[in-house]
Amino acid sequence: MSEESSSSIGWPVRILVYFLATIGLVWFLATNLTQYILLEGGIRGYITVGALLTLMNLLVRPLIRIFFAPFHFIFGVIATIGMNWLFLYLTMRIAEHFDPTVVVFDIEGGFVGYLFIAVILGIANWIFRLLKL
Repeated sequence: MSEESSSSIGWPVRILVYFLATIGLVWFLATNLTQYILLEGGIRGYITVGALLTLMNLLVRPLIRIFFAPFHFIFGVIATIGMNWLFLYLTMRIAEHFDPTVVVFDIEGGFVGYLFIAVILGIANWIFRLLKL
């Protein structure tokens, strides 16, 4: 058995661990940054937004990266923040279509709120990638 295959975990487990870490991140943001995030629905809300963010990371983030690639090459960090802002905006718009008894997800605080949460999501995704989640 090769060293690479024995030390790596399968993709279903990685997705599950990523999903659980994302739920933890959503809980942390929703309970500690209430001036920027409105998340209602309790544990169902955390799980729903965590699942939505996980699916968005798997399916939409690669397309957003392709779109932002030329800007990232030139502008680096600014393009990364813009990419995370767009990702966050799309996630919120999708969550608007959910039953409000399950989840209400909104970013508050205007530009500063979006910027702050986009930076935190970017740092969290960077850490998740370092941990190979």
